[in-house]
Amino acid sequence: FWGNHMWAKGSWTHKSYRPLIILSYWAQFHLNGYQWHPLEMRWFNCFNNTLNGILVLVYIHSELRLPLVCSTVAAMIFAAHPIHTENIVYLVGRADALATTFMLLALIF
Repeated sequence: FWGNHMWAKGSWTHKSYRPLIILSYWAQFHLNGYQWHPLEMRWFNCFNNTLNGILVLVYIHSELRLPLVCSTVAAMIFAAHPIHTENIVYLVGRADALATTFMLLALIF
């Protein structure tokens, strides 16, 4: 996965090319002193989920023009929804959370 060429003959790969996800894993691996620390990786995923909640708040309030109270409640429901626990607890859930981040940034800007 990490070192196999995508189209090399005779070597198996699942052809999953996600450069931003792999770059985020590499950056965190580098910042952790070239060691894997699952707790720090989960903290990053938790931070990303919090950022997504804030982006949902901004999107609903600015683009949909809902009152701040309604926007805040909707963003809190989004951030605390149980389906997002998979993105925080499972380290591979980072792909979904980062995809949501970039989608929300595209909608806002």
